[in-house]
Amino acid sequence: MPSLRSSTCSRDSTSSSSANKKSSVFKKNATTAKNGEGTTAVVVTAQVRISERLNRAVEAVSQTKNRSPELVPLTADWEITKKKLRLVVSLAKDYADTTRKMNTSRNKFVMHLGLLSEKSPLFDDVGKPLNGESTQILQTIREDPTTNSTLAATQGIVNEREYNDRVVDYAIEWEKTVLEQVESELKKVRKLQGDRSYYEKKVDTLRQKANNLEEKGKTIPPSQEERLERNETKLKEAFVVHEKEAGRLCVLIEEVTSNGWKDLYHLVKNYCKWESNRVSRETDIYSELSTTIDSMKSTYKINSKKKDL
Repeated sequence: MPSLRSSTCSRDSTSSSSANKKSSVFKKNATTAKNGEGTTAVVVTAQVRISERLNRAVEAVSQTKNRSPELVPLTADWEITKKKLRLVVSLAKDYADTTRKMNTSRNKFVMHLGLLSEKSPLFDDVGKPLNGESTQILQTIREDPTTNSTLAATQGIVNEREYNDRVVDYAIEWEKTVLEQVESELKKVRKLQGDRSYYEKKVDTLRQKANNLEEKGKTIPPSQEERLERNETKLKEAFVVHEKEAGRLCVLIEEVTSNGWKDLYHLVKNYCKWESNRVSRETDIYSELSTTIDSMKSTYKINSKKKDL
């Protein structure tokens, strides 16, 4: 029967840190994996899924009105969403760090209980490490056979790796994807707005000069009239381009803010699945502690009677 120490403690306290180095599921490009039938299937990353969803929404909208005035409140909504996404990434990482610290502290605590049990009747139930046969049995059911750790410690590594892959990496990719797309489009639209404002001011100045000449009964020089017409044409082009891109940006921001729940769904689903798997794994391990308690009770009673005799 495994002791408390052999069930819950790692003999290599640094092994859990390797989980961070092996997190590689979510990458910039889609990867491939083998499914149960041996055929190759495409694994769609968070970045690809979110980008495709946003692009589909933007391309599907037929612009029927000028939406540039809506950019002010929508940009304010985006700033709020951006802060929320940054915070969820921070909290996801914090949860991972806290869990790792808790596992390390638990290992240290149980290891010390094992040390205290040395040369006592409780040693077999509390502090005895795994023997060679038990180690080989555990080795066959480990997720990562290269780590020198007990089953619980190995499960901790698996839990940490899966959490990083499915929760932390997704949150990071979500924030990164929407941040890059929205900020890039905002920069472009602001540039177009600057071009539009430039020609608006220039046309206003040229029109004012033409009006002054007409009020004085003078003829507008052909070069000046041609210059006014040329800049009016540029203003119309700048107006059309700006409104088109501003409308697309409005749709993009609305998809990120109002419809961001579609991306949140996958994050929450990943988290719930991971939490459920974690609890199930830990239950399989720590449910055995009742056996340890029963054995300790028996040992305590037997050895207490010996002392009384």
